[in-house]
Amino acid sequence: MRSVVAYRMARAVLTLVFLCSLAGCAGTVKPSAAELPAMHTVAEFRDLRFAYVPDPWEGFNRSMYRFNYYLDKYLFLPVVSGYEFVTPVVLQTGVSNFYNNLGRSAP
Repeated sequence: MRSVVAYRMARAVLTLVFLCSLAGCAGTVKPSAAELPAMHTVAEFRDLRFAYVPDPWEGFNRSMYRFNYYLDKYLFLPVVSGYEFVTPVVLQTGVSNFYNNLGRSAP
């Protein structure tokens, strides 16, 4: 008898936690403000000479960029394409809302 009560209590708690986590998927994101126009044009800076700053990490940065580029191209983009193909749009929206709500700071 005691184990049945404990089982029902645990099931009720897990159901409540699950339903509370779904509530995070129901939120909407406030649209961000429009981008401000540029204060200067490129033409204003055409005749200015900028200083050359040597980069001691240039070789490492170039190889890391190349690694990230190919990792993205051959691993992440196919995974994303598969996710978008398999997952319904409603579920994608719910997942997106869930992570957007996690990123928001509490008032």
